[in-house]
Amino acid sequence: MTPTVKSASCRGAISGCLALLLTVSVSVSAQIPAQSRTVEPIASKTQPLVSPDVRKTAWEVLATAAADNKVSRRQNAIVATSTIGTWSKAVGLIESSLRDKDSDVRALAAAALAEMNSRPSIPALRKELQETLPDLTDEDIQGSGFAITGYKTHEKLGGDAALARLRERLRKRGLRLMLDFVPNH
Repeated sequence: MTPTVKSASCRGAISGCLALLLTVSVSVSAQIPAQSRTVEPIASKTQPLVSPDVRKTAWEVLATAAADNKVSRRQNAIVATSTIGTWSKAVGLIESSLRDKDSDVRALAAAALAEMNSRPSIPALRKELQETLPDLTDEDIQGSGFAITGYKTHEKLGGDAALARLRERLRKRGLRLMLDFVPNH
């Protein structure tokens, strides 16, 4: 018999706890050498941190929430699942949310994949972006304003010559130019 949770805040807390259980069990099993995962002495007192049944139930709760009719539950499932890390099953669940009928859920899924630094998700993100904006080209993607790739002023802003002219005009007015650089932002 499965208990029913009526309170939305309890369901959110339970989803968070289940995501934590999955995270810990996935992390721990990834750190245990393969031979110790497959061969366990009968007399061993070592118990798994999370039983396979609990892990299965936790995953079912997250997957069910990700497919729920309520937008808030699908969003909570994305947030909870993103805490698991780049486990392929978690990434797959969030990538499937990129095709959600609600634009806020799709945006949250894209943000979660970015926050997880899920590089394997780039093709899925790109596919969804091109379906939304069919005329999208590589030139349309300028990157993040915080992604420093060099110390050149972009040509669309007039290039280094325009920056030099601006600096000179500011100097004539007694002002100085300050460029702000935030590393690893």
